[in-house]
Formats: sequence, C-alpha cells, structure tokens
Amino acid sequence: MSGIATATAALVKLVEGTDATILDTRIYALSMTNLPYVMAAITLGYLFLLRGIPKKRGGENGSDVKMLADAVWPILLVIVGYIVFDISLILITGVSILLVAATHATTFKTVKVSLKNSKPAPLALLIYGIMAFKNMLEASGAVDALPALLSDYNIPKVLILFTIPFIVSLLTGLTVASVGATFPVLKALIGSGQSIELSGFMLAYLGAYVGVLCSPVHLCLVLTREYYNAGWGKVYGKLAVLVGGITILLALLYAAGYPWNYFLTR
Repeated sequence: MSGIATATAALVKLVEGTDATILDTRIYALSMTNLPYVMAAITLGYLFLLRGIPKKRGGENGSDVKMLADAVWPILLVIVGYIVFDISLILITGVSILLVAATHATTFKTVKVSLKNSKPAPLALLIYGIMAFKNMLEASGAVDALPALLSDYNIPKVLILFTIPFIVSLLTGLTVASVGATFPVLKALIGSGQSIELSGFMLAYLGAYVGVLCSPVHLCLVLTREYYNAGWGKVYGKLAVLVGGITILLALLYAAGYPWNYFLTR
C-alpha cells in the first residue's frame, strides 16, 4: 500500500499546479522551463551520492527495478497523458489513481483510509487561500506598485526573485507555501500569460526549490535524517554539493537568457 500512497501524493502534487494558476500560464511551459532542475538533480545525485552506495548482493534479480517501475508508472502516465496527448489533467490523474488501486487489488476500506490520510480538505483550503491572497494583492494595486518601489531603492531584480522564495521555503519547508505566498507578489516582475518572463520564473522557482532542500523543518529531510541517525553536518555536506551544483547551473542558464520564452510558442 506504500506504493499507492507514494504515487497518490506525487499525483496530488502535480495536480495542484499552483504556480501555473497564479501566473496564468500553461503547466507545460513551466514544467519544460524547469527541466534543467530534473536533469541536474539526477546527474549530480548519481555522481556524488548513488555511486558511493554499495550494491546489494543476494537479492532477487531485477527486484529493485520492478519496485521502482511500480512506484513511477502512475506518475509517468499522468505526465505523458497530459503533455503528449493533451488529456485533461484531472481526468488522467483520476484514471491513474483507479489503475493503481485496481492493479494492487485494493479494498474499499484501504481506499477510504488512504483518502482520509491524504487530508484533501486542508490542501484545498490552502490553495483557495493562495488564490484569495493573489486576487487581494492585485485588487489593492500592491503588485503593480512593486516594480517602482524596488526601482526607488535600487534593489536588483535578480536578488528579489531568488531571495524572497528562498527565505519563505527555508522557514516553512514547503514549496507550495513559498510559491503561494511569494509568486503573487513576484508576478509584477515575472509577468503572466503570454507576456511571462520564463527565465525570471525559473530563478524564482530555484529560490523556492533550494530553500526547501536546505530547510531544517522540511519533513522529508528531518524524518530521513532521524531514521538513518545521520548527523546534520554530514547531511548538509552532501546537500551543499547538490544545491551548489544546481544553483550554479541555473544561474548560468539565467545569465544566458534561458529558455528565451521558447516554450510559450509550443
């Protein structure tokens, strides 16, 4: 049942699309813009982490690959269905969840417990609050006044885009909280719809992403460290290599103007 829980959590995260809603932009454009994050994380993770782990001996051949495929295929189904075949995100997510339940011979009682543990009401309330906050800022004129305010104090745009999401993520340990609280404000600098500056979005999301990875209140980090009884020094030593590598790569891409708003035309 852990596979179902993992897949469901990932699917819910994908369905949120909070940043796409706030910026009035297709999830496809934002996802493709952030593709370097994925590639950099996989590459650096393999080079500096996975290669140092001894291979398990005596296990069943292909068992690890089978477990990985069992956990990943529901997520891939949603991604391929939405991006490649342009199927409704809600529809393809529902189909994927039903297929996971069917292939694991899940009982109604198990589904009921999973839905209860997923706590959809607080999540829905959080998203509603984020959108209400966005609309309130736009109606008050605060968003439109931000560029002029920053210009008066000569604060570099790059510093604002990265630092504000980074600080909120570091304090909360939640990407959705950082995006929801800061992107409505940063919208004046990033833009929206067809006029969005995707390189600015990439930099802001980099701040949110790196902040979560480094946050001492990020539950994934806290629970993993406690489970393996690892010292904070060693944990942050490993994280520094990954976070530093990703940040340097994305900073170089930003300086080069990536993605040159190419994905908005696709």
